[in-house]
Amino acid sequence: MTIRDVRLTWSKDRGFVTHAPSSKAVARPTIQWFHRSEFAQQLSRQLRDMFERMGGKMPEEMTAKEHNAGVAARRIADRREAKRLGYSSLMPEDGDLEAVEGLARTLSVEHLEAARVLG
Repeated sequence: MTIRDVRLTWSKDRGFVTHAPSSKAVARPTIQWFHRSEFAQQLSRQLRDMFERMGGKMPEEMTAKEHNAGVAARRIADRREAKRLGYSSLMPEDGDLEAVEGLARTLSVEHLEAARVLG
């Protein structure tokens, strides 16, 4: 049997867990298995073995302090990146009555009703 696109994940509380492949078009995977079953554990061992034979090395354990510092650094970088993506115009916005009346006409609102609502 050949199973493709299986994901191997690791966490401190669960250890290695294999996730069934899934299509992005559907909410649930076509193939499912219980992550603590004998099949999933055997598959997990085989995937780790293949990863190590390919030359992969398991990442070193990070302390909680190192992990939190990395998360904080990513948040700061994301905030800086978000600020760069904002749009700014060199032209001042026109907020006079003529612009408001033009907007009212554009939105197909009667001039008197727009004046009553806006004024």
